[in-house]
Amino acid sequence: MSLYGVLNSSIAGMAAQSNRIGSIADNISNSGTTGYKRTSTEFETVLGQSATSAYAGGSVATNYRASISEQGALQTTSNPTDLAINGSGFFLVTQGGSSPVLTRAGSFRPTADGFLENVAGYRLMGIPTDGRDGPVTSADLQRSTAVKFNQQSLAAQASTGGKIAANVPAESTSIAAGQLPSVNAADAAFTAKTSITAYDNLGARRPYDIYFTKTGPDAWEVSAFVAESGGFPYSAGPVATATVDFDPATGALSSDSPSSLAFDIPGGKPFSLDLGSLTQLAADYSVSTLNTDGHAPVAFDHIEIGPDGLLSNIFQDGTRIAAYRIPLAGVVNPNGLLATEGNAFVASEQSGNIMLSAAGEGSFGKIIGSSLESSTVDLAGELTNMIQAQRSYTINSKVFQAGSDLLEIISNLKV
Repeated sequence: MSLYGVLNSSIAGMAAQSNRIGSIADNISNSGTTGYKRTSTEFETVLGQSATSAYAGGSVATNYRASISEQGALQTTSNPTDLAINGSGFFLVTQGGSSPVLTRAGSFRPTADGFLENVAGYRLMGIPTDGRDGPVTSADLQRSTAVKFNQQSLAAQASTGGKIAANVPAESTSIAAGQLPSVNAADAAFTAKTSITAYDNLGARRPYDIYFTKTGPDAWEVSAFVAESGGFPYSAGPVATATVDFDPATGALSSDSPSSLAFDIPGGKPFSLDLGSLTQLAADYSVSTLNTDGHAPVAFDHIEIGPDGLLSNIFQDGTRIAAYRIPLAGVVNPNGLLATEGNAFVASEQSGNIMLSAAGEGSFGKIIGSSLESSTVDLAGELTNMIQAQRSYTINSKVFQAGSDLLEIISNLKV
C-alpha cells in the first residue's frame, strides 16, 4: 500500500466512524420519541485493486440498519386515544390526504375538526363500518380513510322494546264486554292504567296509555292506545290488545298466556312490551318495573377504541354507535421498510406490499388503549458505542497523521 493509500484508508475510517456517531446521536436524541426504532451502523470492507507483488489498500463503507421489527416497552397513560400495538403490526396513517404510511407512534389527539392526529401530524386511518362487521382484508386498504368524528353531533335511538312488572288486583270486579277499553267507548271502564314513553327514529317522544282490565276469573285484557289528553273515546282504537291469563295457584301468567304486547311506532320501529313479569295477587295495583329502550337526541361525549380496533362514538346517555374499524397493517419484512419524516415508514421492494388485518386477529397483534410504545433506544448501550466510535475516529486520525508525517519526510529528502 502506498502512503497515499494510507491517507485514503484513514479518511474512509474517520468518515465511517463519523457516520456511526451520527446515527448514535439520532438514537440518543430520539430516546424519548414514542415508537422510535433505533438505527445501528454496520461497516463493509471495500477492497482496492490487488496485485500479486504488492498489497493494495482499500477502505470501509457504512450501512445503516433500523431495527423496525423490535418492539419497545408499553407504558400506560391517562389518555384514552393513546394507542399502542402489542405485536408486529403498524397503524395506518396519512398526512394531508397523501398516500397511507405506517407508524408505531400512537400518541393520537382529537383535532378541532374531529381528526385523530399524532404529534407528527399524521392522522389515524380506519375502515368505515357502514353497518357492516365483516373480516378485514388487504382489499380494505382502498376503503380506509382518515378517522373523523363530529364532537357537536347528536344521536337518537328508536325504541324497540320495554318491560313492565306489575301486580293486578286479584279481587277486582270484572268489566262488562261492552265497556272494555278495546271497544273505545265513552263509558269505557278499566281496572288499572300505566303510561309509557317510546321514541321514533328521530328521537321524538311517542307516549302510550296501557290499560289493564279484568274480564273474568283470572283473565285480563291489556290494551295500548296512543296517549291523548281527553281519554275515552280516543280518536283511534287501540294499537294493540292482548288477553292474558293467570295461574290461580301461583298468581303468575299461565304457560299458554301471551307474554308481550306488540305494535308499530309511527316513524319508528316495531315495538314489543314484555308482560312476562305480571302477577295477579290479592294486593293493590302496583308497578315495580317500567322501562323502554330508545332515547331522545343526546349530545356526543367521547370516543372509545376497543382491543379489536372498533372505534365507537359514545353519547352522554351511554349510547354506543360503531363508526370505524381501526385495522393493523404489516409487511413481510418490516426491517425492509423505508423510514420517512415523522417516525413513519413506507413500503419498499425489500419490505413487500402493505397488508391489513383486524386487530386481535392474525399475526399483527392487538391494540392496547391508554398506552404508548417507548423508543427502543438503550441509552447505556448508545453511550458505550459512542465511546468506541470516538476512540476509533481518534486512532484513524493518528494513522492519517503518521502518513502525512512520512510524506513530509519524503518531500524534504535531498538528492
